[in-house]
Amino acid sequence: MPRPTPAKPVPYRNQKDRVIARIMPSRLGRAVAASLMGSFAALMLLGALGESDAPSALARLGFLGAGIGLLWLAFAVWQATAAGLVLTEVMLCDTNGRVLAQVADIVAVRRGLASFRPANGFALTMAAHAPASWAPGLWWRVGRRVGVGGLVARREAAEMAEALVFLVAARAP
Repeated sequence: MPRPTPAKPVPYRNQKDRVIARIMPSRLGRAVAASLMGSFAALMLLGALGESDAPSALARLGFLGAGIGLLWLAFAVWQATAAGLVLTEVMLCDTNGRVLAQVADIVAVRRGLASFRPANGFALTMAAHAPASWAPGLWWRVGRRVGVGGLVARREAAEMAEALVFLVAARAP
């Protein structure tokens, strides 16, 4: 019986399209985060609409607003973490094609304990300002800062941060 030959790797269009690192949030992490936020939303809505001892109508409105906000956030986290992040030699983007940062624009990669960054992740300092954007549980961008992390595996984020450090260092004169 002949042995099957292994599949040949698909050639990339060019070397710059090659994926260097990838981050995919786990299904369990997504489910836990969204269900916890949904549970808190249900408690808030129950406090607002149920027979509660809320001191005033203003408190009930606060509970109602918080419940609706948490319900929206649970849905947003579930949808945002369905995508992952991909690093090539040219850019950092999500798996839907949304570009977070061009590697040529990255000034620094911050990943230490004292740096302002998401949990399990890293932060990038960019050369120029970009419009604010956010994928809850995955990444955010404000001004010249991009934060990656949240519901991602620490090991995958560390590998991507290390690859970014090498790409930025290789670009330096």
